[in-house]
Amino acid sequence: NGVESVLPPEQALRQLKGPVVLVGDGVLLYRSLIEKVLGDNFQLPAACHHQPRAAAAAVLAVGLYRADMDLDAARLTPVYIRPSDAELPRLKKV
Repeated sequence: NGVESVLPPEQALRQLKGPVVLVGDGVLLYRSLIEKVLGDNFQLPAACHHQPRAAAAAVLAVGLYRADMDLDAARLTPVYIRPSDAELPRLKKV
């Protein structure tokens, strides 16, 4: 729906539309639930790409390009729902 939120895994998965590429440590933890909810509508990249990095996004983009899928680079921007662990102590002082 385009709005960032924190949801239980199954509820979050049910909101996904179309084919998706999932990355992150939660993907490995919830793989069986992902398969149950999304069926064939998802892709999992190699394990080395599950820590989101700009280079990992570039590798995924190349794969989409090679598959002749349209790709808008502006859609590859990270969205952080909560502050990083490094920022939390500083924010607690404010």
